[in-house]
Amino acid sequence: MYSMSKQYEVIKATTRPLEVEVGGKRMPFDNRFNAFRVKDPGVADAIRQKYDRDVTVTAISTETKVNKKLHPNRIVSPGMPWHKYDELGRIMREE
Repeated sequence: MYSMSKQYEVIKATTRPLEVEVGGKRMPFDNRFNAFRVKDPGVADAIRQKYDRDVTVTAISTETKVNKKLHPNRIVSPGMPWHKYDELGRIMREE
């Protein structure tokens, strides 16, 4: 059970040192990829307007889990009626 969420990836498009600051909050770039992600479209638009030629802002869709309790590995099916079980709930094998 997955849901698509929209995020905005801010990619550094220059080789010179750059620090992005929007609304008094500093947003550092990841050293490996020179990018970071933002969930708020207003913040992404403000970054796009303020740092026009220094960064590229791209909208991306990401998958997120809706309910972690319904994971397929946690679903237990009931016993089959044609199996015979012992007192501990284990299947008795016929030989």
